[in-house]
Amino acid sequence: MFSVAWPIMRILLIPNATVLDGVTDKHIPLGLLYVATALRNKGYEAEILDINLLPPGAGVEGLTEEMLSRDPDVVGFSAMCDQHPRVLSLSRRLKEYRSDIVTILGGPEPTLTAVSTVERFPQIDIVVAGECEHTIADVIGAIQNHRSLRGIPGLTFRDNGTIVSTPPAPLVEDIEGLPFPNYDLLASLKLFWSEYKLPIPIEAGRGCPYECTFCSLITLRQRRFRLRSPETILRMAKNLLADYGTGRIIFLHDNFTVSRQKTLAFCDALEKENLNINWQCSSRADSLDDELLERMAETGCKLIYLGIETGSSRMQKLIRKNLDLDQVLATVNRMVDLGIRFTGSFITGFPEERMTDLVQTIHFMMELFRVSKNGPDRLQLHELCPLHGSPLYDQYGDSLVLGTGHSDLALSNLADEDIDLVKRYPDIFSSFHQYPTPYLDKEMLVRIPYFILNLLRLPYTALLLLADSGLGFPNCILDDEVFLELVPGHCYHDIGTIESFTKVCNVLERIFIKRGLGDHPIHDVMKCDLALRKVAGDENGESSALIEKFSFNIPVWIEEFEASDFRIVPTPVQGRACDVLFYKENAGVRTAVLPQGLV
Repeated sequence: MFSVAWPIMRILLIPNATVLDGVTDKHIPLGLLYVATALRNKGYEAEILDINLLPPGAGVEGLTEEMLSRDPDVVGFSAMCDQHPRVLSLSRRLKEYRSDIVTILGGPEPTLTAVSTVERFPQIDIVVAGECEHTIADVIGAIQNHRSLRGIPGLTFRDNGTIVSTPPAPLVEDIEGLPFPNYDLLASLKLFWSEYKLPIPIEAGRGCPYECTFCSLITLRQRRFRLRSPETILRMAKNLLADYGTGRIIFLHDNFTVSRQKTLAFCDALEKENLNINWQCSSRADSLDDELLERMAETGCKLIYLGIETGSSRMQKLIRKNLDLDQVLATVNRMVDLGIRFTGSFITGFPEERMTDLVQTIHFMMELFRVSKNGPDRLQLHELCPLHGSPLYDQYGDSLVLGTGHSDLALSNLADEDIDLVKRYPDIFSSFHQYPTPYLDKEMLVRIPYFILNLLRLPYTALLLLADSGLGFPNCILDDEVFLELVPGHCYHDIGTIESFTKVCNVLERIFIKRGLGDHPIHDVMKCDLALRKVAGDENGESSALIEKFSFNIPVWIEEFEASDFRIVPTPVQGRACDVLFYKENAGVRTAVLPQGLV
């Protein structure tokens, strides 16, 4: 297959390259750490290109130069669906400079489109599918010694012009036996705790036994739930504490708390070790009862990611999530009481979704926001992404329509050549497309995540819309053509900016004036939220204080609203117009009603 045999192999591994988009979010490529560790344990020289340390927006050319400067023999790319086209552009550019470099591609999307990818993109030599810790060293050994790859499972490659796919590699059943990843291979890891203030991930296990119709894990991990023992997980945690001094850890697992008994055993072991860490995990709400949550809180659990997906009971059944929404709300209430924060993730754009389902989802999100008291960053609303290997893709994959580019998952600002690839090969780049939504207008749907996620960062406005049924929210926006005039930003890049907040408030203001509600308190409440955001977000000192005029005493009104747990809308005292000073104090924003006539 390969014309050269190498006495020494220099292997360079490239994480999902979000740096190409100018995204500043830092991440630890745990999967590649496992791959690099497996290679090093077999004596190979493997390096991870630490994109956390590269300047944002490095571009294809800049990243190619970084790769070439390492003088690699093999370059392995990890590609999530959002960066799949970019990785192909990178590998093509790399081959233009050095055609002798062997390119290997792995990750969820390449795993599920392996044959099509190798057929259509000659710059990719090998696709390694699935969990490859037990096979990757054999792949490198075959390349190094000019041996056939046909006996290694889980590969797709060319052999004398013929596309060859070997039988699938089995899952790593003995997950307990996987070597601990060598975190030292990532230079930026020392900064995660000290500078970035981010948790460091530990892989607690893999797999989810459920069968949600939108999820590709059904195929990728075959619904096989695997969890490491508490002793193994905690040994890794102690290593991180000793090496990096971090007190914040996220235990990565597709569904950490599936086994109540094992989760309780983990909490008991953690308590016995007395590690004094703050930890996070992912879970289903219906696997969390009061006793389990109490033990998790007692042992330092500070945040749980909950995939809720929809606030519609009908849709819960159709997508086979099957959550009891009353139970979800009760679980979140209990978490809040125990001091555990949560991230609630929702999806819109299902083919079977109707307007009533969307309305119920928005209402449920806002009700969770009301009870959480945790801040708007803990609620997510995603545009449904077509994923290979999911039951929905099997059903609707032949009828995809090109997306708008606002989705948070397919967030790339693609170059023209990449856009052309996406259009030509929807079967490979499905995440940049959408399923048909016969019951919901696409123009309306594309604006919903951007609108709602910004609205939830205007807390008093959002809670007033929830509490006052007379405002008719969210139907009032979904039914009005003014909403379609909203120019949405990207629901990843453009959430939480003053420009976005202003857009949202302008839409609401126009709709309510149009409906004869020009005198409603909502207008003053929006003005208050905007002022709070402007002062809180100012870093240059230009708006560290702000004075706004209101038709009633807005600070008193907010106090009364808060006192009712945001359930009862106070009646503003008319004729009490006032000027309010918003100013920073102790990293927060405070207000003061100014004496009449002062301004």
